[in-house]
Amino acid sequence: MYKWNWSHYVSSNSPITAKRLDGGYTNDVYLIETDSFQQVAKIGAHRSVMTETKALQLLHDAPIVPNVLRVVDLHPACLLFMEYRTGQPMQERITQMPHYEIENLYVRLGHLLATSIHSIKYSSKSPLPLVSIAWTGNVSFVPNKWADESRSWIERFFGKTEHVFSHGDFGIHNGLIDDHNLTLLDWEWACFSNPLLDIGWMCWFTSFHYPNSSHLWLIKFLDAYQSERTCLLTVDHLLAANLVSIWRILHRLENAPVVTQKEWTNRLVFTLSSDYRRHLERLVNR
Repeated sequence: MYKWNWSHYVSSNSPITAKRLDGGYTNDVYLIETDSFQQVAKIGAHRSVMTETKALQLLHDAPIVPNVLRVVDLHPACLLFMEYRTGQPMQERITQMPHYEIENLYVRLGHLLATSIHSIKYSSKSPLPLVSIAWTGNVSFVPNKWADESRSWIERFFGKTEHVFSHGDFGIHNGLIDDHNLTLLDWEWACFSNPLLDIGWMCWFTSFHYPNSSHLWLIKFLDAYQSERTCLLTVDHLLAANLVSIWRILHRLENAPVVTQKEWTNRLVFTLSSDYRRHLERLVNR
């Protein structure tokens, strides 16, 4: 691991300590501490870090995100300093919660997504990419069978498309919770897209990781969201949005380790399975 000289980037009259934080799947994340302040530093690919920076700046001073403090372009990497937020990772916290508290968390996330994120509409001056629910082509390591089936499902998406500000990787794996506040992290997939990109990914992530508990949690989430914003939910639309999210990831894995490519190919197969479609049907037809 590269040893950073943090004094080049952080001004302090007292000693600087850096502790690597867990959870940085595609980036390195550190807690930077001195006698007078705490900051979080994230180092990653230029595109990912700048996307996150623009997303956080779009939500500047919103209580649900940390504020950007400084960005350093390191070519080809980028270094982002952010405000430190207290709280416990949501995915860790729910292991300590009774079910009714988890349901309440999913209600809060539904309201938050609808009112604080998807309320921001796309304009031609928007600083983030526009992601359509559309087929974008295969990658070298995915068998054509799964690519062709994916394309078939994605091309079933129809109707008027609304583009709203989207987290791009929305779920309990990218949030902190304390006694009163929720903080959303890891905005490197942020974009403007159909609301189903985030709604669908919340359904996918919860269904994949918590198959025995997800149904009731997701009903609470979907009902809370739709109490704030109307959204047409169909199995075909949710599945198409899920597949677009999966393929966004697959396209970034062309040069990744084979084990990672296989992991996400398996997740694609899960998404295309009849079991997963039946799960979506139960949510939509509840």
